[in-house]
Amino acid sequence: MKPANALLFPILRDPDLRIVRKYKAANSAYFTIISREGTIEKYWPGYSVGMLTEANEQLAQLSQIKVKTIDVTGAPDEMFSGCPY
Repeated sequence: MKPANALLFPILRDPDLRIVRKYKAANSAYFTIISREGTIEKYWPGYSVGMLTEANEQLAQLSQIKVKTIDVTGAPDEMFSGCPY
C-alpha cells in the first residue's frame, strides 16, 4: 500500500546544478515539468498559489489521474522566486 502522499511522477534532484545550468535557470525556485523525451513542457520561475494549482492540474493530466486537492498554505499569492544561483 502506497502512502497517501506518494508521488506518481519522478522528482529530479540536481545537487551539482548540472541540470540547472543546462536549462539556464536563474533562481532556486524554478519548477519545471519535463516530458519523457526531455523537452520542457512548462516552467515557472518561482512559485505561488496559482502556480502550484496550475502545476498540480497539469501533472494530474499528464499522469492521467484525477486532480487532487493540494495544500497551498504558506505559498505566496504573487509569484516569488528564491535566491540566485
